[in-house]
Amino acid sequence: MLVINESLCVGCGRCASECFYGRITIEGGKAKMGNTECWNCYHCIGLCPVGAISDNDVDMSEVVPYHEKTFHVSPDKLGNLMKFRRSVRMFTDKPLSKPELVRLLNAGRYSPSGSNRQSIRYVVLQETLPEIKDAAIEAFWAVAQRDDPEEIDRVYVGNTGYNDYWKRGYPDYKEKGIDGLFYHAPTVILAVAPKDDLRLLDAGIATSNIGLMAAASGLGSCYIAFLQMACTADPGLRLKMGIQEGEEILAVLAVGHPAIRFHRTVPRNELRVEWR
Repeated sequence: MLVINESLCVGCGRCASECFYGRITIEGGKAKMGNTECWNCYHCIGLCPVGAISDNDVDMSEVVPYHEKTFHVSPDKLGNLMKFRRSVRMFTDKPLSKPELVRLLNAGRYSPSGSNRQSIRYVVLQETLPEIKDAAIEAFWAVAQRDDPEEIDRVYVGNTGYNDYWKRGYPDYKEKGIDGLFYHAPTVILAVAPKDDLRLLDAGIATSNIGLMAAASGLGSCYIAFLQMACTADPGLRLKMGIQEGEEILAVLAVGHPAIRFHRTVPRNELRVEWR
């Protein structure tokens, strides 16, 4: 619950002016907390110049004062990181440590979300990854063997050429151990959330930040839409990954130490914009 330490409050009014629902007011030169709805955006905590506002229900030790030296990232450096990030499809077998993974997941946790819902949770596949990979590839092979055009269209969401990809990829996997699904990544992260109208945007923002943090950490990542397709082909995969009723897998990232090194950025299409 949000609380205001009136002995610290200087009555500047910054918290009240930013409160979306008008829950905070200034009375008698002090900020007062009302009983109206609250998004728990915590702008009031971040804005207070004297640290008079806190929440008893969260870990306030995570709140860090701003210092330009440790917080500021120049636009040029951030832009270069965005340009240099690539989708990595060649990984070493070196596992990711728990601290490395927590750093990535926190990049997703601190991402903005619609109405501050913070509804995204993460499933990290490591120990079960070989089993999931094998089941997914077997599901694609079964679709290829049935050769039903309607099923192929449904599983691959209209991208029917993927069926030919797995006709070639399945023998390579079984006979040569070539992983055409996760590219031998040691870890796969699933972004999962209940079905609602903002879930796709929230997951896209969160996993984009995870990918940027991976790049900043010297790691590689790649979006893998195939796993959602495999769940259409074999719904039992959802249970194996702990996906609950009413939840959706919204994004899948393979992450690990890259087995390749890029030496420069690459071209992109020209900027398309209308100035009105």
